[in-house]
Amino acid sequence: MRVSEAFLAFVLLGSLTACGGGRSAEELYWEGQAALDAGDEARAIEHFEAALARNPNHEEANYRLGRIYQERDDDERALPYLERAAAADPSDAKTRFRLGEALLGVDDNERAVTELSAAIELDPERGGPYAKLAQALRRLGRDQEAREALERGSQRVAADDPYRDQILAELSGS
Repeated sequence: MRVSEAFLAFVLLGSLTACGGGRSAEELYWEGQAALDAGDEARAIEHFEAALARNPNHEEANYRLGRIYQERDDDERALPYLERAAAADPSDAKTRFRLGEALLGVDDNERAVTELSAAIELDPERGGPYAKLAQALRRLGRDQEAREALERGSQRVAADDPYRDQILAELSGS
């Protein structure tokens, strides 16, 4: 093989690798997670999207992309990823909470109530779903139910839960 042919093969191999090459969705997911851990969000997105090109229902790749877009305050863009992640594992309380949070962000309050209620049922010790559920219920004019959600949360959530103070503040203010 001449030098120009070797260079061409190297370039072609590199472009195939950048697009996922022969790697599995799982391998691409873990490469995306490593990039995310290293602070390279753009590269993480590329890997997660490549993983989804191989397996559109890859739960963790969908979840991570949804979270990236949520952290960018782009709930509309996060929503389809979180919906697919929740569909892949409806028993994952964390995913149901984040989906409910994204639905709240796009003012789909009825669906937010459904997802946040499911998150509470799956993991009643986490404070976030109670606080967000109360917010969704208030938006729907269901103030008494919102107060009841906060009361349940105040009784179930551990003292070191990051949402505990918010729940207690809202409860004392309502």
